[in-house]
Amino acid sequence: MNKKLGIVGGMGSWATAYVFSEIINLTKASCDNEHIHILVDNNTDIPDRTASIYENGASPIPEIIASIKFMEMWGAEIIIIPCNTSHYYYKTIESSTDIKILNIIDITTNSCKIKHNNKCCGILATIGTLGAGLYQSALKRLDIPFIIPDQIQSKVIMDFIYNYVKGNKDLRKGINNLLPVIDKMKRLGADYFVLACTELSILSKHNICTPYEFVDSSLELAKAAITEVGYDIKL
Repeated sequence: MNKKLGIVGGMGSWATAYVFSEIINLTKASCDNEHIHILVDNNTDIPDRTASIYENGASPIPEIIASIKFMEMWGAEIIIIPCNTSHYYYKTIESSTDIKILNIIDITTNSCKIKHNNKCCGILATIGTLGAGLYQSALKRLDIPFIIPDQIQSKVIMDFIYNYVKGNKDLRKGINNLLPVIDKMKRLGADYFVLACTELSILSKHNICTPYEFVDSSLELAKAAITEVGYDIKL
């Protein structure tokens, strides 16, 4: 029995649109009626997750739960939240509903294990995700070695996410600023990189980044959502 999918969006809007488009692109379907029934709440009232964790900002929990309740009312049976940093609050959010919420961290790190086994993973993420240790803990459980960006490198990553993707500035310039960070982490031992922020998924689609191997958290979440609601992935 196929299920309705709910997407808690707005963290950010580009990431929401990207995950939605990947679900459409990857679903095995030959007509409109063979696609997944998807409910999307692009809730731009959700407070910034990193600011909540590190700057004593407003909690995103009430608005995320409000979005889940809204989609629950409209029949959503599986929920995804395409924002890695928001999973700092996963247990609290999960306990607010009987609907199954897929965990982007577990899905992505399991994919790292399957695709790369025990090769060294470079984690590209917000300071919120890194500081909370979300990927570090999950990778340790799977015996996957990893390296993380240093403080200066993290500032470059945050600048790319907030000013170039969210801020809609010249993307090529932003990527050119980011590439030295990726290069240095590769020289330090990273065999591949996990795009541990859904805004960073834009890198996996840009031809300037082809020398690098990525595990894209948005893409892995999209594939998991397709199978979880009872559909097939297009080969």
